[in-house]
Amino acid sequence: MTGAGVKDRDGLLAALAASCALASALLTFSPRPTPGDDQSSSAGIIARVSAATAELRRRPEKTLGWYEAPVGTEVNEHDALFVPPGGDAQITFTDGSVLELDERTLVVVDVPAGARGIALRQGSFTGSAGKLGLDVVTPQGTAHLPSDTSARVEVTATGAVEVDVEKGMASVGGANLEAGARGALRSGSLQSRSPWPVTLVAPAANHRRFFRGAAPALT
Repeated sequence: MTGAGVKDRDGLLAALAASCALASALLTFSPRPTPGDDQSSSAGIIARVSAATAELRRRPEKTLGWYEAPVGTEVNEHDALFVPPGGDAQITFTDGSVLELDERTLVVVDVPAGARGIALRQGSFTGSAGKLGLDVVTPQGTAHLPSDTSARVEVTATGAVEVDVEKGMASVGGANLEAGARGALRSGSLQSRSPWPVTLVAPAANHRRFFRGAAPALT
């Protein structure tokens, strides 16, 4: 093959590789979808983004693209939500359940029979259950928060799932955790953990105080 032929072949391969990379990037992330893009599932609205400190991402069911989800975004059944590093977000369900999602958290919103629920794939959140209760499916098992129960759930770096009940009583791995109790889910069973040596009285968990400049004193 002549030198010119080799150059033509290399140029064609380079152009093809660039085209494939561009197509992959477009499928992976679409920050500003154009009107007419199908971003909604067939299910009705079950929650909304009620607060966000960074560019929360949302991926509707049966789609490959991730979209920006600013405050007010409607959340449908089977939507996936991801909180980027350095941010947090709040999701409020139509039944009153509230999720405070921490950074690097990935959840899939679901509606199991008789409850609201999410699948927690990674990260952590603090949740309070509304009138329908809240089911949390994790890699190690399921935690059920009855109405008016609040708890923190975290998938740790080792893959373990830690549950801390702040209010009410939660059903975790076939056992009950009362307010103030802590447990770890492993392979569907609950293992007790030592309680915190101190109790946070104020401010409330996930309390936010907005300010400019130097941070004010917090009592």
